[in-house]
Parts: sequence; structure tokens; C-alpha cells
Amino acid sequence: MAQNHKPQREVVMNLRVVITLTSRAREEVGLGPGVTEIPRDLFRLRPEIASVIIPAGVTAIGMSAFERCTSLVSIALPDGVTTIGRGAFRGCTSLVSIALPDGVTTIRWFAFQNCTALASITLPEGLASIGVGAFMGCTSLASITIPEGVTTIGGSAFSGCTTLASITLPAGVSSIGWQALYGCTS
Repeated sequence: MAQNHKPQREVVMNLRVVITLTSRAREEVGLGPGVTEIPRDLFRLRPEIASVIIPAGVTAIGMSAFERCTSLVSIALPDGVTTIGRGAFRGCTSLVSIALPDGVTTIRWFAFQNCTALASITLPEGLASIGVGAFMGCTSLASITIPEGVTTIGGSAFSGCTTLASITLPAGVSSIGWQALYGCTS
């Protein structure tokens, strides 16, 4: 019996990031075929960005991808994201809250540094490490619960979080870096 073999067609995804500007205009930015990471510095220093929807298929937010998007209020991350890059949201001074998807295992150095309006962040159960200075200078963050999977909290991770009054640490944390809570005066 002859089998009918059809060549399989390769499906190439062209992911599109949807951003809303402070003027309420919408913009779509194509990432190109096969790209699964928001590239380094892609939206850096774009104060007119108010919100971002990251499409399914993206697995990483690159270094400084949204750094100093000072009007960024909300961002929707898909479940496939595993890594928040170094300085990815540093200086996003209007970002009030963010829920990281369950797949995130790593928050790199200075990822949310100086997000001064950040009052609420939901950390996923699968998170393993919080990088150096990850939440440094988040002056509106009053409490945080570190999930069970976290074993490492980098130096200065919460340094300068002047309103941080409560932090819940799991028993499995084996390393807390130097000055992780320095300047947490509340």
C-alpha cells in the first residue's frame, strides 16, 4: 500500500506587540519570523507608551526592553514567558502593578528598579531566583510574598523600598544577598 506523503509546511510566526500610546493611538510592532524574545532596548526611552500586550509565543523580555517607559501603566505578559531580562522595566515610574505568568523562573538584575509607583506584584510559584537590585527603589511596594520555589535573592533586591513593611520568605531560600533589604525603613 502506497502512502501519500505530503511535505509538511513550516509555519513561521510573525509575532506582533500591541502598544497603546498616551494619545490613545495604537501601534503594532512586528517582531519578525521566529523571534520569541522582546529584543534588547526595543521600546527603551519611549515615554509615550501607556500599555503593552505581549503576544503568546514570546518567552523572554530582553535587557532594557521597556526601560524608562515612564508612562507605562499596564503590561500583559503571556504564559510562555520564562525570563524577565536585566533592567527590562527599570524606571517605568507609572507602572502600578504586574502579574508575572507562572512560567517565569528568573527575574534578572535591576528588572524593576526604580518603578516608584509599583505597589503590587504577583510572583509565580515557579520562580527560582530574584536578581541583584530587581526591585531596588520601588518606593510604593508595601508588602511582597516570595513564592516557595525561590532559593536565591540577590543583593540589594529590595534595597530602598522605603514603604516595604512586610516580606514573606519561604523556608527554601538558601541565599540572600548583601543589603537585600537595605533602606527598607517601614
